[in-house]
Amino acid sequence: MNYIWGGLDVIMDRGEHRPGIDRTIMNLVRNMNAHVPLRRSLKELLRERRPYVTGRDGRRQYISRDELELISEIVPIEEWGRIRLPILLEMTTEFEETALWVRGDNECRVVQRVLGTRKSGKKIVLYLPEIQRLRRRLPTTTQYAFYTHLNH
Repeated sequence: MNYIWGGLDVIMDRGEHRPGIDRTIMNLVRNMNAHVPLRRSLKELLRERRPYVTGRDGRRQYISRDELELISEIVPIEEWGRIRLPILLEMTTEFEETALWVRGDNECRVVQRVLGTRKSGKKIVLYLPEIQRLRRRLPTTTQYAFYTHLNH
């Protein structure tokens, strides 16, 4: 199976297990996700004067109050403690074209409403035009994260 991440092409022949390669790939993905913040609830973020999340690399990422207010209008108040922000846009090797996953009831609800789509479920796929529209509307409350599955 081929895995391509950031120009790195690793070939796994006929499902052969290669722990060194697996470890290399996992470290690469971990490094690519160093910017991904620890997610916080909408409820928590709305209480702050200057809301932010902290990346795994220790840097603060400030979140737009306008975006939080938009999300608070979409998500029922009783769910504010359950939705975690930023919404992760999961990039994987599953797709042959530019696409990603969004997971979670409330997260999907927000994405559907912002994009005006009829996709439903706890997990939805977004394609490049939708990704671009979403990121334009919610640049601080959405975040790319990279995922891979190692098949043996």
